[in-house]
Amino acid sequence: MFFAIVAAGGFFYIFHIFVGRALGAATYGEFGALFSLSYFLQFTLFRALNVTVARSISKFKGQNKLQLIPLFHSKMLLYMTIVGVTAFAIFSLLSGQIADFLHIDSIILVLFIGILFLFCWILPVNLGTMQGLQRFNHLALMNLLPAALKFVIGVGLVLLGFGIYGAVGGLVVGIFINFMFSFYLLRDIIRWRGLKISSSFVSANTPKSESDPDLAHVSAHDINFEIKEAFRFSFPVLFAVVCIAIPTNIDVVLVKHFFTAVDAGLFTAVSVFGRLILALPIAINAVMYPKVVEAHTKKSETRGILNRSLFYIGVPAGLAALFFWLLPTFFLGIFYGEEYLGAASLLQLYGIFAFFFSLTTVLVYNSLAKNRYAFVYLFVAFSVLELGLIWLYHSSLLLVLQILLVMSVISFVTGFGINYAYPRAKKIA
Repeated sequence: MFFAIVAAGGFFYIFHIFVGRALGAATYGEFGALFSLSYFLQFTLFRALNVTVARSISKFKGQNKLQLIPLFHSKMLLYMTIVGVTAFAIFSLLSGQIADFLHIDSIILVLFIGILFLFCWILPVNLGTMQGLQRFNHLALMNLLPAALKFVIGVGLVLLGFGIYGAVGGLVVGIFINFMFSFYLLRDIIRWRGLKISSSFVSANTPKSESDPDLAHVSAHDINFEIKEAFRFSFPVLFAVVCIAIPTNIDVVLVKHFFTAVDAGLFTAVSVFGRLILALPIAINAVMYPKVVEAHTKKSETRGILNRSLFYIGVPAGLAALFFWLLPTFFLGIFYGEEYLGAASLLQLYGIFAFFFSLTTVLVYNSLAKNRYAFVYLFVAFSVLELGLIWLYHSSLLLVLQILLVMSVISFVTGFGINYAYPRAKKIA
């Protein structure tokens, strides 16, 4: 998972470098705003639904109720398809207002983001199922594939002369191919004829001594109860994931709204470097979360999992932040060009912010995995305060980053104290 995320981040980074040089700072600011809006929608819905589905699947796995998994997946897929189509219709109706807010002339570009919005409701059901089953090889591939596709298709379309339309179009084609491929990876549990249990999947993953002679029978009451519980759990998850996405995506959107096109382009370039750090928790959290859920379900010790997760993220994130602090002009100059050197001081602060925020996301997912929402709700409150401060005080890009940095430090200190204040669970052999 870690190496797949790093490789995906490499494709993401090179793609942005190419687009930034090919389009120029002003047009790149438009692309950065559209990309951040799409990434915000993908990140919030992807992570919220992904975590929700992964929690249920991990719980079934921990309780050895594998017979619930195929039917749960099928019903969630059906419900999310209905919701996704409805959400796309509403997004399309609001496309004009969204374009006006971002100061973008083309509604077509916004509609491209609406197509991504549709897939954001459906694809996480498949990815969450893989995560809950701890099929990390498949999950790693599903993180790497869209990044590679966006790079190849997006760069190709830009070179063919489609400009910003080609860059955004690459995002749409990439997620569509990824969506179709996810069904192939889950072919062992997907039932195309009705909503029947895949008894072959259950028997292949259940020891004979624990098998039920009638594994194919699951009452509608059981599965409906699990679906309702999953949706109840999705609300705090959605709040948490939205707030994780605010400082890493909405900042670019607000900068595009409040500042000039050139300033937005400079800030977008800085955020791309910062996202290299912010991508690190994706791999660790994807592995940590289902393991903590399963261990917590069995009432086993989870502190060691949290310690290792913080370490695995803290070391590379700290080194990256140090390099950005010491050599900001080097990174901006060699990758983006002299036009972006004015953002050197911004990159220094963004690296430190990204370091603390990356560690904070681990604490958020650890709290969610244990159904402990004290820090989650505090984190939501901090994020709303942060958004309000940026909305009121945005006299300079430096001030925006100072707000992000201070709030990330406060969130990390609070989350660290709360997560480590709970007594340890007893180790179960």
